[in-house]
Amino acid sequence: MVKKKILIEGEKVHDVGYRLFLMNCADDFRIENFDAKNIISDGKQCVRVLVESSEDNVNRFLAFVERKENRPENAEVDSIKPGDYDDYVKSMDSFRSGFMAYQQYKFVSVGSKMLNEMECVKTETQNLKIETENMHTDLIDRSDKLNNNITTRFDKLDKTITKEFNDLNCNITNSFGTLRGDYGVIYKTMVKMFEEMQKERKASDKRTEKLVKAIIQSSGSGR
Repeated sequence: MVKKKILIEGEKVHDVGYRLFLMNCADDFRIENFDAKNIISDGKQCVRVLVESSEDNVNRFLAFVERKENRPENAEVDSIKPGDYDDYVKSMDSFRSGFMAYQQYKFVSVGSKMLNEMECVKTETQNLKIETENMHTDLIDRSDKLNNNITTRFDKLDKTITKEFNDLNCNITNSFGTLRGDYGVIYKTMVKMFEEMQKERKASDKRTEKLVKAIIQSSGSGR
């Protein structure tokens, strides 16, 4: 049996499914003992992998892991460093059960966090609904007040305009009545003047007729 330690370092090797990926690969290569932990090495994310199996199985597993195409989709790997190891390595079954239990714990924790967040969202939604309803009620009240105010102003304006129109109509009517009265006086005056002119013309015609007769008589006497 051969033991090896592999350090997989990079910008993003945690929370990308790297340990589950390695566990399944190790199982495919018939690695009997296996362990993988997320650690920080020199300020970088690192997955520390321990394997124990036959030399052939370990070498095939190492060759597979070192190839760039054999990585989780979102992993960002800077280096893969294999080395010797001489300490205890837990069995594959032990690691698998512990890993799955940890994943279930994470799932429950995430689910609980999501439930809490959903409760917060639900509460915020209810509060928003109440605020919206209050705003809607307030807007209706303001709209009613504004509508009543506008109606009152239009009523006052209508009454004012109606009164002013009636006053103007009365003034115009009175003015036309006065004008008709003035024209009546002028008409009577002109008729009277015309009658006097007629009389004066008749008198003038009579005077002219007398003068003509007098001239004719005077001419006959001279002959």
